[in-house]
Amino acid sequence: MSAFIRRNLFIVLGISLPLALVALIVGIQSAARSKVDPPLTPVLYVRQSSWFDQHQFEFRIDGRRLRVSFRRSETEPQPRLGQPRQIEIGLYDPRSATLESFVLQAPAIEAIEAIEQVGVSRPIELPARLADLQFDDGLLSPDGFRFEAFRPSRSGVLGELFGYGSANTRFRLTRDGVGFPLPGDGGYADGDAFIGWVVDEEQAR
Repeated sequence: MSAFIRRNLFIVLGISLPLALVALIVGIQSAARSKVDPPLTPVLYVRQSSWFDQHQFEFRIDGRRLRVSFRRSETEPQPRLGQPRQIEIGLYDPRSATLESFVLQAPAIEAIEAIEQVGVSRPIELPARLADLQFDDGLLSPDGFRFEAFRPSRSGVLGELFGYGSANTRFRLTRDGVGFPLPGDGGYADGDAFIGWVVDEEQAR
């Protein structure tokens, strides 16, 4: 074995050094993750939309309640030129690792056309599950996490090392440099995907 290594030293180094580097990076990431408690606060975010639709739907937190409206486009003043639109949002609870998805539909074309002024919004009725929850749209969750959009590599650590990117946006919750991935990808929803943290009465004070 030693004779083989001496004869093929450069080949052995070429294979072993990258593997050792990958192992080192994975070890550092695992050690950092072990020092950060996992997130506990449920989060609501946009999971899927087209670039255009995402800018038609508006999300805001009013008195701890979620409000959603649909805005008539300023770039497409004739709604009949477009297709029916919808947007998918996700409610993820990291405590149980469960994801609930909700699809919100845009108003009918006739209702959009009835909006006299371009840029004016129309309220959208929420599913009962979301209407009953309280939200906080602060940058940090009550347990100190931040919602983050990113584009992961296609080939894990090696892809990150050599710059291979992905066209799909993913989401994660981060704290102290450690990220906990959220399920699914966000399509074009990387700009304003975050909606709010789910809080109870005690956290809302």
